[in-house]
Amino acid sequence: MPTYLYNAMIQPLIPYAIQGAIWYQGESNASRAYQYRHLFPLMIQCWRDAWGQGDFPFYWVQLADFQAERPEPAESAWAELREAQTLTMSKLPNTGEAVIIDLGEAHDIHPKNKQGVAMRLARWALAQDYGYDIVCRSPIYKSMEIVRFAAFFESNVIVAFPEPRRPDFDALAEICAIDEPVYCPEWTGFAPAGWCILDEMTAFRMTWQGGTPSNDAFPDAVPLGPQHAAQAVALARLTRPGPFGLRTIELGDYFGWFEDGQLVAMAGERLRAGPYREVSGICTHPDYRGRGLARRLTLKLVRRQLQRGETPFLHVMANNTAARRLYLDMGFDDYCETTIRVISRC
Repeated sequence: MPTYLYNAMIQPLIPYAIQGAIWYQGESNASRAYQYRHLFPLMIQCWRDAWGQGDFPFYWVQLADFQAERPEPAESAWAELREAQTLTMSKLPNTGEAVIIDLGEAHDIHPKNKQGVAMRLARWALAQDYGYDIVCRSPIYKSMEIVRFAAFFESNVIVAFPEPRRPDFDALAEICAIDEPVYCPEWTGFAPAGWCILDEMTAFRMTWQGGTPSNDAFPDAVPLGPQHAAQAVALARLTRPGPFGLRTIELGDYFGWFEDGQLVAMAGERLRAGPYREVSGICTHPDYRGRGLARRLTLKLVRRQLQRGETPFLHVMANNTAARRLYLDMGFDDYCETTIRVISRC
């Protein structure tokens, strides 16, 4: 009974002077973790009001790590209670929290390393109350900013897991060399040991909803072959249309446009999934944009695919609003939004 514990163990101490308090509790409140955001600071304030000695120091231990690890993120009452404990520092003055997430035991609710817990509490008192110039506060989240990698990953390899929620990285390791970048759509879990996430982006997958173009939009476009591979990679490295390597142009029909011997625009075919065929590598050199080259090359490919009984689709980065607007105007429509990652064995 809370009243029994308070009246028997706290109330008799109130007439005496107090230097401060340390607190180690919270496990039994995990089932009502959100309530603890209000309950815990209210208890501290009630103690201070009862003693009448101002805002005396009050330091506590955040709940330790406990229970088995989970392979995927999930709801956690213990994590929510830890957050409630941390928020108390922003609600009341002269408070502090000893974080021991690294000292917990998976199968023991009480960490065996008692001395480590005590030392972290002691640092708060030594720094805040006894004038020692030592660090006592654990890092606290302030803000975040997503910065995309500026690198261009030259790769022909695109992989997909049959079940993105249960990816088979062991099977993937058999076909991927160390440090080889691989494009992987739809999978969004944590990288297992031995794998690194090099980049992550969001893209729209769009499918063709328009009719068949009546005429070839770019009859003068040049079919690209192995002799053009180096120029195609250079243009892709400059414009970054997505996965591209020296042999990408061998995956399907690729067409380009040259000015004074330089490849300045191209588009081609890459993935095939049943009746669907991807239009890919759509890009134009910055000095030649605004002339409709990419649009005409894309429509040329769309017409060829439709005549073969295929359904054209493509991917466009979510932050490339101008390109997405162009594709919508041409006759493509949004099918879904997906995550695309660049991963590698490391």
